[in-house]
Amino acid sequence: MIARLKGVVVDKNEQLLLVDVSGVGYEVTVTEQLAEDSLIDQGVLLYTYDHIRENLHELFGFLDAESKHFFELLLKVNGVGPKMAMSLMNLGESKQTRGAIASGNLAYISGASGVGKRLAERISIELKDKVGVIAGQDVGSLTSADNDVVEALVALGYSRVQATVAMSKVDMKASEEEQMRQALKEVT
Repeated sequence: MIARLKGVVVDKNEQLLLVDVSGVGYEVTVTEQLAEDSLIDQGVLLYTYDHIRENLHELFGFLDAESKHFFELLLKVNGVGPKMAMSLMNLGESKQTRGAIASGNLAYISGASGVGKRLAERISIELKDKVGVIAGQDVGSLTSADNDVVEALVALGYSRVQATVAMSKVDMKASEEEQMRQALKEVT
């Protein structure tokens, strides 16, 4: 199992990098953004997912272990293979995609190639509690007033993840009452 590659990018295209590691060239499928940001003759360290089938051996590369973990979570959903998981990761930044999954934003999830409404629902249902808290914010980073709004939303029947996602979209400088109003608009 190839878990990590450190080498030099010698060629690239839309979603592939050719990484030279001590004279051996590894073709690695990456996100479109990573391919765009990578420069020829530049060093790179990739965390890799090694996908092996009877007649196929593919490497999928990520800049950090968190992105690789997210990719592996996507693969656990029935009907999502490596190509589709990569398509989901190409939707946008990881925290946006995680937020869409956690909040059940099916329109956003369905934007990935090959993902229909049913599969988007399955992804959201199976992963909403596993993708972590979204938008760069965790419950521990909320102030006590923000936490009060989250608790109020939970008391109203919304999940903690939905409440936290809503809080990530409100004006944090607003009063607690205004934050609650804005958060309610986000969850409905």
